[in-house]
Amino acid sequence: MLLAYAAEYSPFHARRLRGLDLSRVEAGDLARLPVMTKTQMMAGFDDVFTDRRLSRCLVEQHLADSLHTPGLLLDQYVCLISGGSSGLRGVFVQTLGEYADFVASLVRPGYARALAAGGPPPEGLVLALVAAASPAHSSGFGAAVATGPPVRLIPAPATLPLPEIVARLNAAQPPALLGYASKLAELAREQLAGRLTITPRSVAPNGEVLTPADRAIEQAFAVPVIDTFVSTEGLVGHSEPGGSVLRFAA
Repeated sequence: MLLAYAAEYSPFHARRLRGLDLSRVEAGDLARLPVMTKTQMMAGFDDVFTDRRLSRCLVEQHLADSLHTPGLLLDQYVCLISGGSSGLRGVFVQTLGEYADFVASLVRPGYARALAAGGPPPEGLVLALVAAASPAHSSGFGAAVATGPPVRLIPAPATLPLPEIVARLNAAQPPALLGYASKLAELAREQLAGRLTITPRSVAPNGEVLTPADRAIEQAFAVPVIDTFVSTEGLVGHSEPGGSVLRFAA
């Protein structure tokens, strides 16, 4: 059904799926279908959309207007940008419901652990986020809109001076800590030096490869780290605490 919808309403997908009997495609056939790369998506951006009201010009104007204040394009779409690991700037457009699914995939393991321990407090699951500042980025948008139960994100943007991040975290005393791996490694050194004094029950690096040297984060915060993969397109994966194998949401 999804393939048929894409072929009917997206000129890009109509071209790449031409000649296939989409009514007969099953899950086992997906690996044989043509893959859309980020380069292809950005080169044919306007033709990718199934909502023909959308265009790159419209999305880029919305992003330019949303660098500091989050908003929805046409009152229904979340627009985000990311260079990702490739460095190629990608623009991603999701419905609000799709973005909520993405955030749920990210916080589900922490919420499950909170439930197993007797449930999160009335204010919901509280996580400090050391990542992007602008709501044009997925983490910045999440921090701007996730302000109450069931999840509240406390922003400590990675672009702030390190002493200011430390001061924010010391004031908030977050029960869980998420953020760029390299930034959490810096904060681990601050914790070991006694300038940062927090006791999170969960620490989840994301956005960058977790190197063996970054494992010092575990020593500093006395908890096994949960390695996390997050892509703006919506794919999320987690390791078990202290583990190195990522499990991805379906």
